[in-house]
Amino acid sequence: TFVQNCGGEAGTWDGSVDWLLSACSEVAPSRITGVAVEPVSELVEALHAPASKLQGVDLVQAAVGEENLCLELSVLPLGFCDRLLQAVPDDRKAALRDRLEYLLNMGCVGGEHPFVPQDCERIFQEFGVRVVFERRDAQVWTWSRLSEVCNFRGCEVLLVDAEGSDAR
Repeated sequence: TFVQNCGGEAGTWDGSVDWLLSACSEVAPSRITGVAVEPVSELVEALHAPASKLQGVDLVQAAVGEENLCLELSVLPLGFCDRLLQAVPDDRKAALRDRLEYLLNMGCVGGEHPFVPQDCERIFQEFGVRVVFERRDAQVWTWSRLSEVCNFRGCEVLLVDAEGSDAR
């Protein structure tokens, strides 16, 4: 995320996000303003430390949608991934970590992402561990609500994680 690129530790930086940020009129981390929107509580928690270095950045635990409401969020919990990694031999951990990282990005508002069942089955066949997604409630905010609560009118760069809505 832009929060990790601007306020995070080495190793959390992403080249694609850096490329998007290069289009901004302000690139100094101390002067960046923005809003990070993420419905997954563990991911919001992980952003608190880097966001604390960015005075003009707000964190919002929600998804963005067409209506203000609460929907089901299908998510792979970070702690569950750690337990799965402990269950495989050391020489298989890196491969499983790559597969789980992909699934961590397959969280989906409104139900399970259609790719998840087949990917979970492949992981079971390859590694012998069962991946289980949790269902949680997630707040969905409209753009209007987000801009009102966070007091902004527009943005230079909009990076959207569609939270699985792109698969519908």
